[in-house]
Amino acid sequence: MNVAVFDIGGTFVKHALINQDGEIIEKGKLPTPKVEAQTNLLAEIQQMVSQYQLRGTIAAIGISSCGIIKNGQVLLSANIPGYTGFTIEKQLSERLSLPVYVENDVRCAGLGEMWKGSAVGKENFVLLTLGTGIGGAVVIDGKLIKGNNGFAGELGHMIIEQEGRLCGCGAAGCYEQYASTSALLRDYQKESLDGKAISGEEYMLRLSQNDPIAITCYQRFIDYIVSGLVTIAHFINPESIIIGGGIIENGDRLINDIRKTFENKVMTIYQSTTSIEAAVLKNDASIMGAAFLAFKSENMIE
Repeated sequence: MNVAVFDIGGTFVKHALINQDGEIIEKGKLPTPKVEAQTNLLAEIQQMVSQYQLRGTIAAIGISSCGIIKNGQVLLSANIPGYTGFTIEKQLSERLSLPVYVENDVRCAGLGEMWKGSAVGKENFVLLTLGTGIGGAVVIDGKLIKGNNGFAGELGHMIIEQEGRLCGCGAAGCYEQYASTSALLRDYQKESLDGKAISGEEYMLRLSQNDPIAITCYQRFIDYIVSGLVTIAHFINPESIIIGGGIIENGDRLINDIRKTFENKVMTIYQSTTSIEAAVLKNDASIMGAAFLAFKSENMIE
């Protein structure tokens, strides 16, 4: 039996057909609608589900979505105009006459890593994704921690610098203002001689070429990342903290340096109880997690 899954982001809607063994039978992506998002997303997803049904029976639909998600509804999204307020689970299930399960994209990535990635066999772990901001998912005893109103896991908004940089959330000194990939690139741009913006790939190239400014920014970046990891380890004591995001995929240097610095800064007793791992599912993490959510909710997998 298969499920159809969709990962709704600000630029693309990734889609896939996945079986109970976690094998991706087919996948692709479509541009995210820029106007009348709710209506057009419903149409896009319905059309793709119809195509996947030609391959066989679809047991359920799994949705990974940007934004704050609660009870199948998009409570807030800054990335897609007109997306906030979308009762996506209800409307899709009515249209498709299929069970639909919706969760935040980073939480889905955490579930994906638990099912088929770096967290296989682990019941207590934290996933951090480094990108424009920092996303977080916390899994305790094999279950996502959602909190009182479903807002738990916003680790990018831990305050690490009093009276620090202003964050888009309205606070100052948030973790993601110092330890996200975009923060690293902003720091480099500010300190570089030409003041030009560069990509993460270009930055890592300059780092490998021993650009002194890149090295200075990198060392500070590592320290900021680890300050958050130490707080997480001391507070939650997970088996693993798994780090994802495009910058992690540029070889082993970053994850190895994070590990070394973490071991130097964390309390000694935690060195052997919390490991630092790189996420392995990369761009498929969220769709795998959406599939896991659907299969698990339908009692089709353990």
